[in-house]
Amino acid sequence: MYGQYPDPYQNQPQAETKKTSKISLGAVVFIIIISIILGGAATGTSVYFAIKNNNQNELTQLSGEVDMLKNTIKQINTSTSPQNIKINTDSTGVTAIAEKVKPSIVGIQLTVPSSRVQNGFFSYDTQPQSSSGSGVILSDDGYIGTNYHVIESAIGNSSAILQVVLNDGTTYDAKVIGHDSQNDLAVIKIEALGLPAAELGNSSELKVGEIAVAIGNPLGLQFAGSVTVGYISALDRNLNGENTSETLIQTDAAINPGNSGGALINGKGQVIGITSSKISSTDVEGLNFAIPISFASPIFNDIMEYGYVKDRPATGITGQEVTTTMAHWYNVPQGLYVTAVEKDSGAANADIQVGDIIVSVDDTPIKSMSDLKAINKNHSVGDVLSFTIYRKDSKFTVAVTLSEDKGG
Repeated sequence: MYGQYPDPYQNQPQAETKKTSKISLGAVVFIIIISIILGGAATGTSVYFAIKNNNQNELTQLSGEVDMLKNTIKQINTSTSPQNIKINTDSTGVTAIAEKVKPSIVGIQLTVPSSRVQNGFFSYDTQPQSSSGSGVILSDDGYIGTNYHVIESAIGNSSAILQVVLNDGTTYDAKVIGHDSQNDLAVIKIEALGLPAAELGNSSELKVGEIAVAIGNPLGLQFAGSVTVGYISALDRNLNGENTSETLIQTDAAINPGNSGGALINGKGQVIGITSSKISSTDVEGLNFAIPISFASPIFNDIMEYGYVKDRPATGITGQEVTTTMAHWYNVPQGLYVTAVEKDSGAANADIQVGDIIVSVDDTPIKSMSDLKAINKNHSVGDVLSFTIYRKDSKFTVAVTLSEDKGG
């Protein structure tokens, strides 16, 4: 049996074992990087001193690498930081835009009974017709802006019935105040007061990508006050064949027949265009156009004040093209067959008569009204032009002084 031996370690003071923190190199780097990224100076300092006593050698070794990491992180933050983009916080929601502008948009209804028409070489009977469009209230006393083609059939036709339907359904008889056929604009008026005039914006400040809202009456009054939404797709579009000398605003906000004369509106609820046309094709969608309001507004103002566009030169002639076939059939030269001469105009004063054929102006061949208008645009009121006229198997030249175009 073995004896009891005293424990050699019993009651003897033990040396205190110093625990050494074993934090790996990767952990140190990770903690310091996180501290740098978070930008917490206090956190970084406390972590540093907590580790320093136990990892002095490792920290000394890493000091240079940490400085390099700081520079790298700074460069990454600088190169990847998002750019400041100014957002237009003035824009309101489409609902608010519609509530603001819809009361200022009207429906236009035109009814024309049948009649006998004499047009140059031909005469024919017209069928009763009705058409509709849209308009924008320009003033609280009843002036309304629209497209010329919306009310064209009412001009010079005393039997035509022109009516305006307000947003609340109230119907008024209307009359044409004046028009600008060259730019497809017109002003009509109803006898009413206290109407909600639209706020007009500045189309020259438009930028591609801005919101665009169209309000009008597509396909007639059945769909009155329809609201469509899109964007400004492009600016300064020039469409061949469009009845305007101004470049147009392109939008993908839907514009359909009946929308003509209505409003294209920006995000602030301001009218920035008069909707006018759409390119229709089975292969094309979203190509719609409006006349810029900054161009249309001065024309509207002139028509409201004077009944016509001030200081615009004109010959006072309305005519019809003499085609090659017509020239051969009637044995006359090609040119512009005069169908009307405005009283007291330059043409009337030069004794140009209905039935004359204008062959050339200042030696430039004339075959259409477009040719004649193009020449007028390059001249001013008071300029004198040389017209070559064909009348009853003879040609002669007359001097025509351009007068102010009061007929639109």
